[in-house]
Amino acid sequence: MNVQFETWKLRSLYLTFFAGLGSLIPYLPVLLTHRHFSPLSIGLLLSINPIVGILLPPLWGAVADRTGRAVPLLRLQLLVLPILVIILYHSSTVVAIAGILTGLAVFLTSFPPLADHLTLDYAQRYGIDYGRVRVFGSIGFSLANLSVTAFLLHGSIDFLWLLYSPFVATGFLVSLTIREVVQEDSPLPNSDQGASRNDPSVNRAASLRPLLPFYLIVLGLALTIPAYNTFFPLYMSRLEGGAKLLPLAYVLSSGSEVFTMPFATKLYNRLGPRYMLILSAVSYALRWVVVAVSPWTVMIVAIQILHGVSFGFFYTSCVMYIRNTLPRRLFATGQGIFGATTALGNVLGNILGGMLYEAGSPREFYLTAAMICLIAAVFAWRRRKLQTISSAV
Repeated sequence: MNVQFETWKLRSLYLTFFAGLGSLIPYLPVLLTHRHFSPLSIGLLLSINPIVGILLPPLWGAVADRTGRAVPLLRLQLLVLPILVIILYHSSTVVAIAGILTGLAVFLTSFPPLADHLTLDYAQRYGIDYGRVRVFGSIGFSLANLSVTAFLLHGSIDFLWLLYSPFVATGFLVSLTIREVVQEDSPLPNSDQGASRNDPSVNRAASLRPLLPFYLIVLGLALTIPAYNTFFPLYMSRLEGGAKLLPLAYVLSSGSEVFTMPFATKLYNRLGPRYMLILSAVSYALRWVVVAVSPWTVMIVAIQILHGVSFGFFYTSCVMYIRNTLPRRLFATGQGIFGATTALGNVLGNILGGMLYEAGSPREFYLTAAMICLIAAVFAWRRRKLQTISSAV
């Protein structure tokens, strides 16, 4: 097998899926506003994706673990998604759009954990670098924003599906050429008493329990992600010239991942998960403090370049830590729980953040987000067991 060729297939899979994602998710509020939905209706409709994301990824992961096959599930998702998006753009009622968004959420929220599961199988079996593959998702997302900007100069938001569907349909064609990886059974580096990865006597809950502190750290950081995804555009609109600089902030944030993710794997191998999570949490805290206290809009925009460290290192270290900690039969399940935990953090962050944002000043809201990140950093610092797992990927 040509490993380099197979690696480019995986890169293409991330590129096409996230290019589609970048041409869909950021513009759903615009589409719904264009369809004359009320702010309340838009808020309820856009809450469907994270709520489904809490429930479905662990189930998809459990299916992948039990069957040992992630590729057919990825193919199913990439086949169904373009069809649902086309139907979405041709729907007009709240009930119809709610139904389609629910169907989209079932597949959108589960693709990244399964794709990461497959890529890490390749990384473990053939020694490829996970970060240098995953970065193509960031490239795709960035390219999508440029494509949408050019598209909307000449076309209507009602026809944006013409961008999304070809992206993801191409991903489906690529997936038809990707094969599963047959892993050789071997003991985990941290397995108790030499337990095998496939030992059926090991209780599923007992295997997942050691990751509870890790998932609590993930939840804490995920609580503050809406500070950027949801409330940052609102905050920028209040600042002088902020609305005009918002696209630049998005370019800096998504583009910065392109420069950090290719090195995230090697840095993880050197620093370990504990220090990577601490670095990510402190980076998030610094971003929110600058947003809260800086009198200069340009500085608030410029600090978003830390997104490559805060999110890029956070995501990479999480998926690798899960892979290096769990037995093989729970790899996809662990990834699914990670996706569900971040989705739960987004839901709670939107609710609690909205309450704080309205009750106090936006700056107090961002300082609160920074404090949550610092608490997560301290918690990670005290969890020395996070550092005992060395990467094998």
